[in-house]
Amino acid sequence: MIPALCLVAAAAAAGERWRVELAVGTARSFDSTLRVEQEGFPEIALAASWATRAFEAPIYYAWRVARADAKGAWAFRFVHHKVHLENAQPDVERFAVSHGYNLLTLERATRLSGFEIAAGLGLVIAHPESTVRGQRQSETSGGPFGGGYYLTGPTLALAASRRLRLGAHLALVPELRATLSRAKAPVAGGEASIPNAALHLAVGLELRF
Repeated sequence: MIPALCLVAAAAAAGERWRVELAVGTARSFDSTLRVEQEGFPEIALAASWATRAFEAPIYYAWRVARADAKGAWAFRFVHHKVHLENAQPDVERFAVSHGYNLLTLERATRLSGFEIAAGLGLVIAHPESTVRGQRQSETSGGPFGGGYYLTGPTLALAASRRLRLGAHLALVPELRATLSRAKAPVAGGEASIPNAALHLAVGLELRF
């Protein structure tokens, strides 16, 4: 008991604090090449335009758990990003990753002129939803996580945020974030490559303790 109390006291003296944040926002995905390979068919390479539809269910959201010290913070960040194909074609009738083009990153943040600058590396956990050449991908089963969720590739993130204090333990946190991701996810009878580069704008409510 005494050693634990000593550790807590030492952490407080060093300025270390836990932060938990929940945010909502939106994103702008840049055009990219959607490639689809299906057994028995030629490859499709589509110059894809993407929409986020941030406020359509399931909405865009994010959360973060961080351990802060005098120099900055280490954090896990989860972003429920979404992509919807805007320019469907006869062979690709429908394509979306809307129950999550989820981005899970481990990040290091440092303070600079009143802002917090974070860089992170992580994984894309995707829930693909598609109908290609009349074949529909199952949306409710499959993947190592079950429910149609797949571990699909790496992601990089760079973000800038600023904390606006609302009290001793609360803060409002606007954030601008850039992400670069690569994902390969199943379609019926094959696989799709879904790269994504996006700018994100979110506003979070942070609890510090």
